[in-house]
Amino acid sequence: MPGDCCSADCQREPDGTTCGSTPVCGGASSCQSGVCTPGAGGLDSDGDGVIDCADNCPTVPNPDQSDIDGDGIGDRCDANDCDPAHPFCLNVTKLVMTGSASPAKPTGRASIKGDFVVLPGDHFDATGGLTVRIKERLETDYQTTVPSCIVTGKGVSCDVKGATSTAPGLKIRLKNLPKSPVSYKFAIKFNKRSEPAPFNEPVIVTLSEVSRGVDRVGQIQDCGAQRTGLRCRER
Repeated sequence: MPGDCCSADCQREPDGTTCGSTPVCGGASSCQSGVCTPGAGGLDSDGDGVIDCADNCPTVPNPDQSDIDGDGIGDRCDANDCDPAHPFCLNVTKLVMTGSASPAKPTGRASIKGDFVVLPGDHFDATGGLTVRIKERLETDYQTTVPSCIVTGKGVSCDVKGATSTAPGLKIRLKNLPKSPVSYKFAIKFNKRSEPAPFNEPVIVTLSEVSRGVDRVGQIQDCGAQRTGLRCRER
């Protein structure tokens, strides 16, 4: 067949012979020892079907090329998929953090509520699990991953129960709001945390889709400090 590095009489075509289809970038492929080899920049290092020079995440497989914030860096490689100024990031409307009185018997809690919008052409995928991270201004920074979630037409439900009586737990509830574009309301609860007060604003909340590597980030800073923790509400 033309361009396969093998002549009609089943002999190797000379090295340097143009072969295959010309990629969008990277130059034409050429025969090398009977093998059609991509030109410079035409390699696909991560094997996701998109050659490096056209791949927005060339070292990590991401065949869907998802780039939620449109910055040219694929979600799988982007440490900052979005910031609070974008509508597809988390809008944190209420947050309460309570510190633990004793490390030996963790009683710390965190409760977060808010919403976010999914842009047209995109989707929210919780099938591979979700990770939630909370980071406040001082030293508290913790996260937990729920490996599996129950997804229905009405929303998403995820739970992690500690293996022991003192192990942290996490509960995530997302309600699908039938709007255009699609919106979600979320409620997240951590319990049995060992982190002590005090806490300080701003508090940054990150909700990550494990399957796609998409991070939705939001923060809240309308807070009132208390001896036992922090209470915040959007104004």
